[in-house]
Amino acid sequence: MISSGPNMTSWGLRKLASFARPATNALANGTKVKKTPLFLVPYLYVKVSRVIKSFSYIALAAYGLTLKARAEWNSDDTLKEADSLYEDCKYKEAYDLLKQFKDNDESEVLWRLGRLCYELARPLKLDSEKKPLHLEGYNYVNKALELDEKNFAAHKWMFILLDLKAYYEGTKARIEKAYQTKKHIQRACELNPGDGTSWHLLGFWCYAVSDMPWYQRKIASALFATPPSSTFEEALSYFLEAEKAQPNFYSTNLLMLGKTYLKLGDKQKAMDFLERSRDYAVKTYEDATTREEAIKLLGGLK
Repeated sequence: MISSGPNMTSWGLRKLASFARPATNALANGTKVKKTPLFLVPYLYVKVSRVIKSFSYIALAAYGLTLKARAEWNSDDTLKEADSLYEDCKYKEAYDLLKQFKDNDESEVLWRLGRLCYELARPLKLDSEKKPLHLEGYNYVNKALELDEKNFAAHKWMFILLDLKAYYEGTKARIEKAYQTKKHIQRACELNPGDGTSWHLLGFWCYAVSDMPWYQRKIASALFATPPSSTFEEALSYFLEAEKAQPNFYSTNLLMLGKTYLKLGDKQKAMDFLERSRDYAVKTYEDATTREEAIKLLGGLK
């Protein structure tokens, strides 16, 4: 890391002072100091002047680079470029762009980095490959919330990444974090009611709790006096709220509507939403996997 201007200059002055230290020590000890030949004085003057000048140029260059980086971040162009890359599914490019600003203490940079870590991990097959990215993403989003508790997007991505962090710690840890994850997504919905993804994730929480296997319910009962609970009807209400906020915005929301209607025994509505999910334009890795699941479910209904 390049030092700032004032630090570099101070270092240069300390270096120059060290040239004179032997003579100073000698005088203090009463030792005779050897005089510098007169013909060398102009030469030493020029050398010292050049050293000072060099240090000044380095200091100014370093200071200029620091200001340049800050100026680049202060512009909205950086976030706009990162969002454009994200929309084009160029996750690695967006990650590389934003990571250079990870130490700027800007929540808008940090939650986006968390999102990109999640997207970079999505196509990986092994948990051992995904885990480092998920934990890195969690750390970014956690810092984003420390900086700005009212950032709805940071709460949304904390819901996702906190659950994934708990996943690596085991079933018990994941159930223990259930209430905490729900609070984050409820806060996201409260802060931005117009965000369909937040409503979808709240619906997903309700669906997952309603569909919890018996052994997980037993663990939850042992951990909490009042274990997490929900219903498929509640999950449906949030999936529909997501669709109301942003119609046809997300292939997975259409899939979950179809799956929830299946749980509630409404086969016709389930088929309607599953067909919409199947026919959704495939743009992302998630769209592709969602389409495959929709096709499989529809095959079982015919």
